[in-house]
Amino acid sequence: MSGIIGVSQDMKSGVGGGYPTGNVVQIVTGRFNGGDGSYGVTGSNPGGEISTNFRFPIVPKMPRSKIIVSYQSTKMHVNNKMGYCQIGHEVTASGGTATASTMLGQLLSVQGHSQAQNAYFHYGDFASGTSDYAYDANFWEAEHSPSYTVGQKIWYSLIGYSSSGTWYITNNGDVRFKAIEIQG
Repeated sequence: MSGIIGVSQDMKSGVGGGYPTGNVVQIVTGRFNGGDGSYGVTGSNPGGEISTNFRFPIVPKMPRSKIIVSYQSTKMHVNNKMGYCQIGHEVTASGGTATASTMLGQLLSVQGHSQAQNAYFHYGDFASGTSDYAYDANFWEAEHSPSYTVGQKIWYSLIGYSSSGTWYITNNGDVRFKAIEIQG
């Protein structure tokens, strides 16, 4: 046996095509090394982009794909009460760049919520109102079914605000990003 798959009308091998529904098409990863820096956010709902350092793109290869988007911060804390985080997005041309205001207005849906306070992931100690210096790792993931044309770039970034004080997404830690394109 040669190990080479033949091409025939019966076998349908060697014929180009798409991916079956539900298959992973591509995985894109990114990482921002926070080093000694602290990237914090203050203010009230709806907040804003935490840092342009946390912007990462994916260019879908197939139409109608779902994108599973995740961020992980290896070290974070809030100075007082509660911090809120969400993932914003923007679709641009392949060479385009994202804008903070557009991503703020286009948050991914979390548990059916998209723009209200309940759309945000919560972190901290709201009940006692005391500081939380746990320096925890944290992970956020959302499934996104964006509207795009193949060849366009989809940007993602972290959006956040705090109930009071300052909330740090990374304090001497890293932020990791992953986008998984799944054929729809």
